[in-house]
Parts: sequence; structure tokens; C-alpha cells
Amino acid sequence: YLHLVPLLEPVMGDWVTKYGGYRSNFLTGQAPVFLPTGIRLTLAVASLGGLIGLLASLLSLRSRPPETESQQPSQWRHLAILLTPFTVVYSLLLIPRAASADGIFDRYLLELLPVALIWMLRYYQDRIASRLPRATPVLVTIMAFYSAVIIHNMFSFYRARVTLAAEIRANGIRDSSVDYGWEYNFTTELRHSDHINDPHIVFPPHAYIPAPPPPAGACPMFWADKTPHIRPLYGVSFDPNACYGPAPFAPVHYSRWPYRTPGTLYVVRYLPPKA
Repeated sequence: YLHLVPLLEPVMGDWVTKYGGYRSNFLTGQAPVFLPTGIRLTLAVASLGGLIGLLASLLSLRSRPPETESQQPSQWRHLAILLTPFTVVYSLLLIPRAASADGIFDRYLLELLPVALIWMLRYYQDRIASRLPRATPVLVTIMAFYSAVIIHNMFSFYRARVTLAAEIRANGIRDSSVDYGWEYNFTTELRHSDHINDPHIVFPPHAYIPAPPPPAGACPMFWADKTPHIRPLYGVSFDPNACYGPAPFAPVHYSRWPYRTPGTLYVVRYLPPKA
């Protein structure tokens, strides 16, 4: 059974994940799970069922044709004129990004989602029924609820991290000595440099300089080579016992809808005790 878990929805694991947001911002420790296995299984079955139903409809085409059948080619042609240029150009623009990132993440396909929805609505009205099913408002409400909850949880998480950073900074620890997560680290790097240290930089030439290796035994930091000005002594973690254990800073709790158990961020040591 466990070997089937990676096949459940959401599959990609980018912004839409079982954690209800991005992949824990690459902090140490295990982030709290938002979508348990049972809900992921339900989503996987529903998604597969919808895909099978769409394929079956495309193959059979046995539904009653609408009364305005003579207008169908014109309507589909208008849709093609409106949607095809954007779809083709946007897809071509994704090619270099896919090549540099070793894949296309789910967030890159959000712009194509309205195109697919318009096409499916037009197809549904032509081949199945002129009106959408009564369950449509229910599904829209579920998605709206999910979106509101996820936005709240992400904002709450970010506020907690900023609160923790303020506490650490108040104790005289610089931001360049703490791993706060990759996007926070990028902001810190830009305070010390005019660019992110990336090997793909073309201008100015020779801007990329390999970062020096971390101290022996130090906990790994995600994308450390891109932020050479950050040499972490501490790091933010979901687990107080990660790396070399808890640092002397108070943890920060944050709200997680719809759960009663709040999330917690801790500060852990990144270097061995002797260092």
C-alpha cells in the first residue's frame, strides 16, 4: 500500500502538495501534513474518474447534438482563434524553463488552466447538456474554501518565521548566520550582493563564483551555493531535534486551519557542539 502513496493526488509536489503549500520552504524537519492519505486517495479517485469520463465521452460522442448544430464549427473556430495563439506561445516559452529546471512545475501551468476550462465547458454544452450539473456550485465552493484555508495557513507560517527572525535578530544574531528557508535566504543574499549566485548568469560575465564549502559536519542548507554570504550557525526547523538539537530561542506557534493543533517553528543548531 505504501508504495502507492506517491501516486496519489496531488502528485507533483510543488505548490500543491500534501502539506497544503510549497514543499516546506526547504526547512529541516517534517512539516505538518495538511492533506492526510485518506483525502489524497479520494482526490486521486475523483481525478481519475473525471479523466476516464472525459476520455469515454470523446471516444463515444453519442450524446444528443444541440439544436444549433450548424453553429458549432463557427463557435469552435472562434474559440480556436482566441485561445490557440496564447496557448502555443506560452507553451513555447516554457521550453527553456523546463530545460533549465529539469521539469515543469504545476504553478507554471496555471495560466493554461483557464484555457482548458473554457474548452471543457464548451465541449460539455455541445455534447452533454446545455446547463452545468447541480453539483458544480458545490465543487466551486470546495475549491474556494480550500484556497482560503491555504492562503491563511501560508500567511500564518510566514508571519511566524518573521517573528522568529525578529527574536533571533534581537539577540545579536545576523540574518546571514541563520538558514530561514530558501526565499528568505535570497533576500538576505541580495542585501550583501547585487545578484543571486547562479551559474546560469550571463551578464555580467564571470559573476558566478563557487561558494566555499561549509564547515565540517555542518547541517546542509538548500541552495547554499546560490547564497555564499550566508554561513548558518542556526536554522529554522519544524523539528526541535533536527541537526544538532534546539538552540536557546523560544519556538513560535502559528495557526493552521481547519486543525486545532497549531504549527510550530523551532531554531536548531547547524554546527557540531565543538564548532
